[in-house]
Amino acid sequence: MKKERIISESAPDVEVIFEFNGARKNPVISGYRPMHLVKEDYLTTGLHRYYGAETVAADGTAEGTITFITPEAYPHCMYIGKQINIQEGKRVVGTATVTKVLNPLLAYAELKYPVLLVHGMGFRDHKRICYWGRIPKALEQMGAKIFYGGQDSNASIETNARHIAARIDDILLETDAKKVNIIAHSKGGLDCRYAISCLGMAEKVASLTTISTPHHGSKTVDALLKIPAFLVKAGCFCADIWFSLLGDKNPDTYSAISSFTTAAAKKFNEEVTDSESIYYRSYAFVMQKASSDIFMWLTNLVVGAFEGENDGLLAPRSVKWGDFRGTFRGEGRRGISHCDEVDMRRRPLSKKRGEGVSDIVDIYREIISDLYEMGL
Repeated sequence: MKKERIISESAPDVEVIFEFNGARKNPVISGYRPMHLVKEDYLTTGLHRYYGAETVAADGTAEGTITFITPEAYPHCMYIGKQINIQEGKRVVGTATVTKVLNPLLAYAELKYPVLLVHGMGFRDHKRICYWGRIPKALEQMGAKIFYGGQDSNASIETNARHIAARIDDILLETDAKKVNIIAHSKGGLDCRYAISCLGMAEKVASLTTISTPHHGSKTVDALLKIPAFLVKAGCFCADIWFSLLGDKNPDTYSAISSFTTAAAKKFNEEVTDSESIYYRSYAFVMQKASSDIFMWLTNLVVGAFEGENDGLLAPRSVKWGDFRGTFRGEGRRGISHCDEVDMRRRPLSKKRGEGVSDIVDIYREIISDLYEMGL
C-alpha cells in the first residue's frame, strides 16, 4: 500500500502518447498501473493519467503521463521518441511513446564525446537539406552533440580522409573534448578508417560505427569494371564535372569507384589496420524486394544477380566489420534500402508491429544508447 500511495502522490515522470492494441477486453481507466519495459531487461510499474478522459478504449489512443514507481533504479533511460511496451505480465497491451521527459533523473545526460556524422558517396552536407533526415535531432534529444563531416561527395578515400582528420581536430578544439564518436554511412566509413589508421587520428576517436560500408568490396563493382576502361572513365569524368558544380573541390569518381572492388578492399584492409583503442562496429540492411524503393529497384536487381540480398547497393557480406550487429530487414514486406539507412524520406518505414525496425531513427538511438552505456 505504501508504494501505491507514494506513486499516486508523486509528480509524473514522462508525458507520452498511449496506443493500446486491443489485447485487453476492457477499457483502461485513469490510474491504471500496468508494467512498463523501460529498458530491455527492466520491467517496472507505472501509473497512468490520461488527458481529457477518464477511460481509454482497449484499442484506443490518448495523451497523458506516466509516474514510475522507482525511477532511481533506471536513471538516464528516457528520451523523446522512446517507445515503451505496456504489459500485463508477459502480454503486451500497448505502447507509450515519450513526448517529454519531466523527471531530470530519467533524462539522458550529455554523451561523453561529441558525435561526428560522416556521409557517403554522391551527397554533401547541406544546411537546408540534411543528408541524415530526422536522425541528428533525435540524437541531440538524447544528449549527443552532433557535428558533420563536410567532405567531398566523390573524392578519393585519401582526399576525404584528410578533410575528416582536419574536421576532427576542429571539433576537439571547439568542444574541449578528448575524442569523438564517429557514425559513418557507406563510403564514409572507409574515409574514416583511413583517417584513423593512416593520418594519426587513432588517439582522437573513441568509436567508429559504420552503416553499410563496403569494407570487403563489391562483386558487382568487380563485374561492372570489366566494361572497357575508357567508357568507365568517361562516365566518371562527367560525374566529376557535375560534382564540381555542386561544390566538390577534388572530385575523383573513378578512384572512389575503383576502391570498391574486392581486390582493392582486400589491399585496403591489409594496409589500413584497426586501432586496438577504438570500438568498431557495423550494421547491414537489406530490401525485401526491388519494388521496396523506387530509387533503388534497378540497382537492387543488379546487385542481387551477383551477390544475393542487398540494400540496393551492398550485400551484408560486404559490410561486416568489427562488432557486427546483424542484418536488419525491418518490419513488414518493404525492407530497408541504402537510402532508408539515412532517413531520406524523413518518416518511419512502417507502423510498429513487433520487435523489428519500423523507424531507422531507432537504430541510431540504439547506437547512442550503447555509447552511453559504454561511457563513450
